[in-house]
Amino acid sequence: MIRGLQIFPDAIPQDLPAIRAMGIRLVRLAHAGDRPDLVHHVIDAGLRVLVTVDRADQIKAMPDRIDIELGNEPDIASNGWTVQRYIAEAAAAIPICEAKGCMFWAGAISNLHRKGFEFLRALPWQQAPAWCGCSIHRYPENTGPLMPHYGFASRAAEIAELRRIVGPRKLACSEVGYHDGKHWSEADVASAMRFERMFFEAQGFELISAYQLNDGPLGDLSDDGHYGFGRSDGTWKPVVAAWTSNI
Repeated sequence: MIRGLQIFPDAIPQDLPAIRAMGIRLVRLAHAGDRPDLVHHVIDAGLRVLVTVDRADQIKAMPDRIDIELGNEPDIASNGWTVQRYIAEAAAAIPICEAKGCMFWAGAISNLHRKGFEFLRALPWQQAPAWCGCSIHRYPENTGPLMPHYGFASRAAEIAELRRIVGPRKLACSEVGYHDGKHWSEADVASAMRFERMFFEAQGFELISAYQLNDGPLGDLSDDGHYGFGRSDGTWKPVVAAWTSNI
């Protein structure tokens, strides 16, 4: 399973080879559909790239043979998606990806919970080519890595439901993360992320991408403030070794 790290376009570090040297093999470039220059920059550093696009036509300017993900958490209404729009953009994106040799990932739901699964069930998976994959996000509901979402008996049961919906196609976890500023310490986060990579690998996922490269400003305890692999002072947290090691 390929392990990756999410980096936003405005936070691309100058020394991308150092990211690869850490053991990261993929960068998820979120909301970078209009930045093919950044995609080329990541590729030139020897990293596989997964770029999220909001429109099918953005794929045309992208390099060939990369990973394309349609949308970001489209099951959240405030993100601007409807099921109908998502289906239409996917139908337009698939032939473009096929012609360019790009891997296409659909879904990108916010979590393996009721709302996320409802969105996936509304998509016509039976009409999608078998080579198209399904991507998901997975965040805990303040319960740690072992507990499933409400309505499921186990984490494995969540994945079983996912496979019932999308069939035997490739799967990706394009976002998973833990916030060390609220419920968990840095050591807790490292342990949880080690569990996540081992869990998804055991479930046969093609790739997994951690959220995210860096913390927000010092003292920021918002939802995004402490998900980073790097602290606001530029030092790395224990999660880096937990994510990139083979134990």
